[in-house]
Amino acid sequence: MLIRKPVLFLLLSLGYCLPSLSQSELSLDGQWDIIFDEKNEGREAEWMKADLFEQQANQQKIEVPAAWERFKEDYEGVAFYRKIFEVPQDWEGKIIRLQFGAVNYLTEVWLNDEVVGFNEGGFTPFEFRIDEMIKAGESNVLTLRCLLYTSPSPRDRG
Repeated sequence: MLIRKPVLFLLLSLGYCLPSLSQSELSLDGQWDIIFDEKNEGREAEWMKADLFEQQANQQKIEVPAAWERFKEDYEGVAFYRKIFEVPQDWEGKIIRLQFGAVNYLTEVWLNDEVVGFNEGGFTPFEFRIDEMIKAGESNVLTLRCLLYTSPSPRDRG
C-alpha cells in the first residue's frame, strides 16, 4: 500500500444499546458543513457554537467519510465540521454513544454547544457517551474541530 500524505477521514455513527437487548444505530455519514480555519481563529471566536458557525460565510459542503484533500489540496491545518441530525424519540433514556471510525489527527467534539471531549491520534476508533447531552426527537448539532499536521507534530508547533 502506498501512502502519499495524511488525510482526514470521518467515519461516524450513533448507537444505543441496553444489556441483553438489540442495538440500534444511526449513521451520520453524508453531507456535512465544513469551514477551513486557515488562520486558526475559530476556536477563540467560538465557531463551535451553532449560531456563530452559521454566521461564517466560508462554509462549504463535504461528504463524510471523506478526505478534505479532495476539496482543499495540500491543506494542513484546522477545519470545523458540523452536522445537524435527529435521533428517534424512543432513544430517550437509553445509553447513546457517538462512535468515530477514525479522525486524523486531533479532534475536539461539541454537541449542542456543550463540550463532549477530544481525541488525539490518527487512525484508530474512539467514542463518547452522549446520552445526557442528546435531544431525542429534536434537532441536534454536532461540531468537530479537527487539526491535521504532517510535520512537525502539533506539540512542536507551540
